This record gives sequence, C-alpha cells and structure tokens, in this order.
Amino acid sequence: MTNDIDTHLGERLRTRRLSQGLSQRKLGALVGLSCQQIHRYETAAQRVPARLIWFFSQALEVSAPYFFEDFSSKSTIN
Repeated sequence: MTNDIDTHLGERLRTRRLSQGLSQRKLGALVGLSCQQIHRYETAAQRVPARLIWFFSQALEVSAPYFFEDFSSKSTIN
C-alpha cells in the first residue's frame, strides 16, 4: 500500500529525471534497474527502498533530501 510520501517521491524522481534529459531506461541502467521498475517507482505502484533513494540521488546529482522537499506533513503514517 502506498501513501502520499510514495506519490511525492515518485513525482520528484520523475521531475528530476526529465530535467536531466534521461529516459527511464537510461536512469535504470545507471542504478541497475529495469525501465519497468523505474516506472513503478515514479507512479508509486511500489515504494522506493532507502538504498535506492541514495542511488537515485547520486545518478541524478541531487542530495537525498531533494526527494522529500516540499512534502506536506499532513499525511498520516501507514
């Protein structure tokens, strides 16, 4: 089950990937995942493990907290 933070993180991942001009396939190759898996994370169909947040931050040249910026804390913890 995903929640608001999963959706937010997926949106931030997609936004940064596109701003860097990367396809899902290229990002996947950089972090050792399939383009289908990148799609699942971007659409919040699956939760992003903490270790992948680190890998994504390195591949996309941002700090790990980037993925949580502007998140509204009104969501409840599931």
